Amino acid sequence: MAEVLGRLRGALADRYAIEREVGRGGMATVFRAQDLKHRRDFQSLLLMSTLLKSLGRRAEAEAAQREGLRVAERHLELNPDDARALYLGAGALVQIGQRERALEWTRRALAIDSEDSGVLYNVACAYCTLGMVDDAMACIEKSVQNGFGHKEWLENDSDLDPLRANPRFTALLKKV
Repeated sequence: MAEVLGRLRGALADRYAIEREVGRGGMATVFRAQDLKHRRDFQSLLLMSTLLKSLGRRAEAEAAQREGLRVAERHLELNPDDARALYLGAGALVQIGQRERALEWTRRALAIDSEDSGVLYNVACAYCTLGMVDDAMACIEKSVQNGFGHKEWLENDSDLDPLRANPRFTALLKKV
């Protein structure tokens, strides 16, 4: 692990200060880092919250979501067209029970780039969590159509569990 951390620090040294490993999940290892350029590290906080939740550390996950949202809101004041801040924030808003605000943020992210496979994938995750299965399926299909090719994510992301029994989702997995 020390070798991986060293390579990561070296590759990102001009942009991020990698602090420590937060945890590992089935698909990723998450590190705590500071954005050296902007000092607005919403991404690490919001991604870390997902991992903490999967590890059963719910109180820590919620604290990371709330702090990540606070930082993302400040970031969006300066960068209102940052679709990543919006879709990551939407996922956190869903988790803390702010449905209408989460939907607003997903709409904003889609308005910025409705063709980006990453935007579509993450909006689909938010929709699934909100119980909007048909909308989620449409986003996932378009995401794959537009180049999303991470089959392991599609197979393992628990946000997509509501789609697993859907024949369209099963067929989509065979195409990826």
